[in-house]
Amino acid sequence: VSTQSTGMAFYMIGAASGGFLSDIIGRKKTLIFSGLCLVVFELFVPAANGFVSFLILYGMTGIFIGCRYSIGVTILSEISPIAKRTASVFSIKFFWVLGGMFETLVSLLVLAKYGHKYALFITTIVTAMSLLFSALLDESPRWLLANGHFSKALQIIQKAAVQNKCSESFADTVSSTEDSNQLNNLVISNAESEKTAAVKLLFEPEYRRSTFAMAFIMLACTAEYFSLLYLNTNLHIIHYCGVGESKYQRHLNAMHFAKECKVLHVADYWDLLVTCIIEVPSLVIAIVLIDHCGRLVAFKVFSGLGSISLLFLTFCIGPVNTEIQLFVSRGIIDGLLVAVCVYVPEIYPTRVRNIAVGLINTAGKFGAVFGILSVQMFSTIHPQVVVSGFLVSSCLVFVLVFTLRKETKGQPLNEI
Repeated sequence: VSTQSTGMAFYMIGAASGGFLSDIIGRKKTLIFSGLCLVVFELFVPAANGFVSFLILYGMTGIFIGCRYSIGVTILSEISPIAKRTASVFSIKFFWVLGGMFETLVSLLVLAKYGHKYALFITTIVTAMSLLFSALLDESPRWLLANGHFSKALQIIQKAAVQNKCSESFADTVSSTEDSNQLNNLVISNAESEKTAAVKLLFEPEYRRSTFAMAFIMLACTAEYFSLLYLNTNLHIIHYCGVGESKYQRHLNAMHFAKECKVLHVADYWDLLVTCIIEVPSLVIAIVLIDHCGRLVAFKVFSGLGSISLLFLTFCIGPVNTEIQLFVSRGIIDGLLVAVCVYVPEIYPTRVRNIAVGLINTAGKFGAVFGILSVQMFSTIHPQVVVSGFLVSSCLVFVLVFTLRKETKGQPLNEI
């Protein structure tokens, strides 16, 4: 638990700092820099000679993972056409799940047989490959335009037009806009707006409600997700719902769980793999709902279903039903998190978009730390108390989504 909490805590730092850095020096440069640092620290992790040094190095990798994830969401939102934006952002979450499946297989096939150093080396190779792909990316034309680099933005747009086999008339239209008053005014407006502190824009009346709402939704949902994940993983240790155990024996098991690390066996790795696979249907349902019904409808549906699911979870209607309900609840919460990842880049202007994504991801990882640490509370209070607490937060999320007013489905990104 302490290892996961440390990783999430450092992830918060990376998500926030990456947002500020990428809005200053650009998306591509920050993506390459964070990827290079991630490879270096992943190479150092196997050399850790103690638990403390391992936690520090592990935390440093968390910083750059958080940085790269936030930038990935932003840059895909900025380069994707309106009709494909949801699918592009969804692809990050999908490949995140595939990455979890890959790491589980590495643990299953390599870690148990050859040790952690070989497993970490394979992970580092994959990270290095992602760094090479980062170098092949073009800078976001929206960021270039917002920072006054019109000629570079124009070159990238023309290149994209050729690669996507757009008509020559489209490329000519793009080229002819170089001296247009509209784009010229846009560059001037963005350059002048840099005089105002970027973070202050997030809390101006136009964006204040969305900023607080998205931060709380991300925090609450991530806390619920990781708490349910660890509850599901350790269900048979803490005997949630008191299945087949006296209160005294449950207390002894919980105290043992709080003090001792669980040694993972082959069956546990297969359980983790199934846990990753089972997330895919909820992600597919989420993208269909978000794209066809709209962002606000998706928020209301997933938050409502999440509250109902957690309500049933507090009733303890049997061990099998409880495990099924845990998976269903996590799937619903996962769908809500996808909706947040799609919605946030669409409501903020280019010059603060990645700062907003980073700060809201930071709030989410703070929730993850709280959710992970809540597992330790099972040794002193009944697990149903924790689930009931997350039920309250889920109900607050359901109320909060009705305060959102701006539907962004089919709308261009805000540039100013």
